This record gives sequence, C-alpha cells and structure tokens, in this order.
Amino acid sequence: MESSAPEEPLPPDRNPIPPDRGEDTGAREKFENGSTPYPMRILQVSQGFPPRENAGVELYTFHLSRALLAKEHRVHVFCREEVPEKEEFSSYEEIYNGLTVTRVVNNFTWRSESDPRLYYDNPFFDTVFSVTLRKQQPDLVHFQHLI
Repeated sequence: MESSAPEEPLPPDRNPIPPDRGEDTGAREKFENGSTPYPMRILQVSQGFPPRENAGVELYTFHLSRALLAKEHRVHVFCREEVPEKEEFSSYEEIYNGLTVTRVVNNFTWRSESDPRLYYDNPFFDTVFSVTLRKQQPDLVHFQHLI
C-alpha cells in the first residue's frame, strides 16, 4: 500500500537539482516528463567544428549540440582551428547556428619530435580552457576528441 504522505525534501547536499541559478528559474517547469529536472550547462570539446571542419567528430559534435540546444540545454563548444594567418593559440568566441563556440588557433607551429606528448597534453590550451570553464560553469564537459 502506497503512502499518501508528501515526500520529505532531500538535504541540500543530496538534492540532484542544483540551487537556483538565476536565469534558469522558470525554465524547469517546461520539462514535464521528469527526465531532466533543469536545463544543463554543457561544454562540448572537439578537435574542430563547422563550418571550417566538417568531418566525423566535428559533424557529430555539431548535431549533438544542436539536439541538446533544442531540448533547452545551454551548450557551449570549445574547439581548435587551423588558420595560418592568425596568431598561434589566440582565441575568440562566435555564434554558429545558435551555438556559442570558443575557437583556439592551433597551427601546430610548436611541433616537436622530441616531445610527442604535446599532441595530447598541450599546456598552451590550459589558460583559455580554464577561462572557458570559469565563464561557462558547465554541469557537464563532454570531450569528443583530443584537441
């Protein structure tokens, strides 16, 4: 026999719904099926992104990001791009098809046979990635591919 007593609220440290985050207020009511109690802040990390890069990982990241955006999540994309006329490791933010994208220029001018680790553990991205994390404050970071 089921109890008709109201459920006790979870203590703050066990509540899966984060505290009010300002602009999210009210949006929670739009999710009637209960599968997502609030819009998430999602950071997608990819080796490239359209319109400059249009291969498998890049297109997968684009279509997944658009689908998440359609579900009212806030999606931000962080990617590298190769643009020889731009300064190495410079970055900028743009809007592409409704998605905010941070692009970091990586022309591989630092290539070194003596330290192949730089291909997957490149400290030149640390600062701009840290700034992006602090600015976006994502609930989830989804790494699609090494950048």
